[in-house]
Amino acid sequence: MVGARLERQGLDPDEGPILYVDVHVFEGYRNDETPSGVSWKNHTIVTFRFAGVVNLSFNDFNNQNAIMDLLIESAGKHPNSNMPAYRVTFQPACNGRRKTHGVNLQQSLERSKI
Repeated sequence: MVGARLERQGLDPDEGPILYVDVHVFEGYRNDETPSGVSWKNHTIVTFRFAGVVNLSFNDFNNQNAIMDLLIESAGKHPNSNMPAYRVTFQPACNGRRKTHGVNLQQSLERSKI
């Protein structure tokens, strides 16, 4: 996982909150010329878009965020609508805790009143 972004609403005001998750994906293939015996090709970024997000939880987001598995399970009805709900889990490849090196203001946007 290389990035995540939250938005309060989508194009339809009743659609939000929206979560975008960017995942770096690639193909592995056997290569006897590399020390590990594996090489990587066909790199791309896939963006997942989730609408009507509830009960969001991020744990141990860090500089690696390797994903071992992506689980999408039925979770009955959405609590805020009559639509089906899904539980989405990005299973980490390894666990570990990190501390921040610091906080910097990257950009400040002036917003008009809503």
